[in-house]
Amino acid sequence: MARDTTMLELVTDLTRCGADEDEVVGTVTSLVSSGAVRLCGIFKGSRFEGASSWQADCSMRSPEGATQ
Repeated sequence: MARDTTMLELVTDLTRCGADEDEVVGTVTSLVSSGAVRLCGIFKGSRFEGASSWQADCSMRSPEGATQ
């Protein structure tokens, strides 16, 4: 049975376990896409096909989050 959780709770739990950013993105993508977890809140119903486009977008950002 799928676990209902918010994105914040899921990311917080993963980072508490010592996961780095890439591990968090990969794990969230896998858990949500497989149906192991079901997101509620503003991400309710979201599905993620892959993290590559998100990672590419983030690699082009400065540490402050502004696009270079």
